[in-house]
Amino acid sequence: MSSEIPYTLKTTTEQQHDFNIPYQLANLPEKEDLDKLIEKNKIKEVSELNIAMKANRLCKDSVKDADVLNHNLRLHDILILGTDGNSLIFNFIHL
Repeated sequence: MSSEIPYTLKTTTEQQHDFNIPYQLANLPEKEDLDKLIEKNKIKEVSELNIAMKANRLCKDSVKDADVLNHNLRLHDILILGTDGNSLIFNFIHL
């Protein structure tokens, strides 16, 4: 490849459970965390969280689910990374 022409070296596959449900790291609250929220009068939030947890509507992805990639870079290489929600930025980048 010519070093004068920008090109895409690697594109990963989307990591989604379903349409518009991307993988997400989460630190789900423990009982004592919920108690602290109740003390702060966050009753509605705790109620909604409990409903979501009981219905198993929360993503529980792990770091182990992530893609791990290795690349050899050279001096003056430009590395541009994007994530979900940022894919449109690549339509507006002119190198």
